[in-house]
Amino acid sequence: QRDRACACREGRRGRAGLGQGRAFRAACMLAAKAGKPIVVMRAGRSSVGAATAISHTGAMAGDDAVNLAAFRQLGLICVDSLEELVVTCAYLAKHDTPKGPRAAFISVSGGFCELFADRAEQVGLSVPPLSEATQAALRQILPSSAMVTNPVDTTGVAQTDRTLFPRVMEVVSRDPNVDVLFVSHNKWHCE
Repeated sequence: QRDRACACREGRRGRAGLGQGRAFRAACMLAAKAGKPIVVMRAGRSSVGAATAISHTGAMAGDDAVNLAAFRQLGLICVDSLEELVVTCAYLAKHDTPKGPRAAFISVSGGFCELFADRAEQVGLSVPPLSEATQAALRQILPSSAMVTNPVDTTGVAQTDRTLFPRVMEVVSRDPNVDVLFVSHNKWHCE
């Protein structure tokens, strides 16, 4: 009995791989139906990587865009690196799977907010507008110079007011437009 799974998918082996692909698809569908997330790191995505997969395993990597679309259709959580695989699996070991792809991000840095927005789009997350109620609550908490949009830049004030960041997190976590909340903050400033 497993609650979660992670995999490194290198490719498929010729026509015999089609049967393995069907079994893989069936296993993914069963896991999704049971609410058990599967995290997959795809190897052999570049032309050199695909050639290496053939020489290393005899497996054909296939078109990465097609594989990515198929994996997402199956509800798999796709990651691009070993670090992302470990971090994602560690997260899922302690938390439930997010209910959907609508993400919010909070940081003390506008630059980190921009990086998050870029990466979210790359991995298929949406960054929805915050509800009017959330924006109104943030206006009561944040300095007047702060934007009350998603991603939320708390400004440098959060470095000196140690209560600000947790209050912003509480408000944003209750937003009905948000399925998962990501934060970036210097831990040593939090109490």
